Amino acid sequence: MVNRHEIRRLYGCTMVDTLADGRYDAVILAVAHREFADLTAERLRRICKPASVIYDVKNILPRDAVDGSL
Repeated sequence: MVNRHEIRRLYGCTMVDTLADGRYDAVILAVAHREFADLTAERLRRICKPASVIYDVKNILPRDAVDGSL
């Protein structure tokens, strides 16, 4: 497993342990890990800013709950 420092070095991203309400412009569900599958569409909308986008690559959520999917 890659640690936080490796993720920052490789991708320039910072991992977080908690999701703050109203903070994110976009959410991309690209893996079906249990931690993400347990999130509801309502919870994802709460963490997003009003004009945000939720894109579900893995079809974890119902189609009508997201802005796009494969």
